[in-house]
Amino acid sequence: MSPPAALKLFDSHCHLQDVRVHQHRDVLLRKAKSEAGVHYVAVNGCCEADWGDVQAMHEEYAGQVVPNFGLHPWFLQGRTEGWLGGLRRALERNPEAGLGECGLDKTPRIVSHTTLEVQAEILTQQLRLAKELERPVSLHCVRAWGKMTELLQKEGPFPRGVLLHSFAGPAEVVKGLSRINAFFSVSLSVLRSPKRDRVRAALKAVPLDRLLLETDSPDALCSVPSSGWEGGEDLARPTPVDGLPGGVNHPGNLLAVLDVVSHLIEVPSELVARHTYRNACRFFCKPSA
Repeated sequence: MSPPAALKLFDSHCHLQDVRVHQHRDVLLRKAKSEAGVHYVAVNGCCEADWGDVQAMHEEYAGQVVPNFGLHPWFLQGRTEGWLGGLRRALERNPEAGLGECGLDKTPRIVSHTTLEVQAEILTQQLRLAKELERPVSLHCVRAWGKMTELLQKEGPFPRGVLLHSFAGPAEVVKGLSRINAFFSVSLSVLRSPKRDRVRAALKAVPLDRLLLETDSPDALCSVPSSGWEGGEDLARPTPVDGLPGGVNHPGNLLAVLDVVSHLIEVPSELVARHTYRNACRFFCKPSA
């Protein structure tokens, strides 16, 4: 599927430095723009080891790749003593970069080796650095909405904003987090939830001027349902790319995300595209014209 000529999209969160897609980055970025209207992609580092790859990708594709550097809760065990200084240097070298991906994850697999208290301490340091350097923040939150809300309200507001990536949290948090300048980014992972009414309510609670779209590629490749969701048979489907392994996501699938979100919140896709593109350009300080 090719986008309408005027359609512009912004993939607000992905990981093209990942080994599953890194060697395909040139074709993926080119096809995303020409076939899906994806003008920008925000590439998020997750650990000290991949910040250099994100930096190199930004230098190679400066007009399309927006770099972000952060320490993800999954990788806290491997951090060095100088991680915070290294993060500061990466951000100071790149005045246009955001901070991310960072956050909280309360799944048993993660808290078994990194307690929520340790995660919160590391996240707090990153939030304070982002405020000091006036950078936007991309956040991961799984099963920790109470702690995340508490922490953001304590450390906020955030002049450059925070992005809750792959948002599928409770509708009740939207209003309060919006007050401290939070944005809510949606991926195909919303389709994993069996609680469809809750998902729809959460997305409908997000104001259009706070909504963003993302692929979270190479992850979050979920099948778009043709049944079980009213009108689901008419939604755009993820598209394969030659050379990519099965089950690997890519930025060109943002068209499918757009269709799913438009369907769930019952707003025309053209309007969702226009708002989310402008929102992301504002969040990441990129030109929207």
